[in-house]
Amino acid sequence: MNSPTKISLLFFLIFIIGVLFYVSIINNSLNKKTEIEIYNFSISQEEIYTSITFQE
Repeated sequence: MNSPTKISLLFFLIFIIGVLFYVSIINNSLNKKTEIEIYNFSISQEEIYTSITFQE
């Protein structure tokens, strides 16, 4: 391979690694938001169950 091909391949590999890293960061941030929503939902379900128990 000549020098321009090596440089192009190097930049392409750096670009692909950057895209994968960026997607993994977005995925982790979305997973954290989902965990928080599920946690809040479980708390609200416990509060609803407690209020139903006290009403009976």
